Amino acid sequence: MALLKVQPIDGHEHLLKDTDSKAVINADTVGFDTYIKKREKQKELFNKVNDLETDINSIKNDINTILSLLQKKE
Repeated sequence: MALLKVQPIDGHEHLLKDTDSKAVINADTVGFDTYIKKREKQKELFNKVNDLETDINSIKNDINTILSLLQKKE
């Protein structure tokens, strides 16, 4: 694997430019790690919300079954 030849981009502390391909490279590893942690936390919250929704729907079904049984007794 060849080493990249990069140069800093003026006015952008964490951005570098590959001199061969002209690709812009973000070298902000702390910012990237922060982003990944936030994304994982959002996934966890999304999963919790889905679990709660499933529980609520199950409780609704149970209540409807109980109501149906009570109405049959009358």
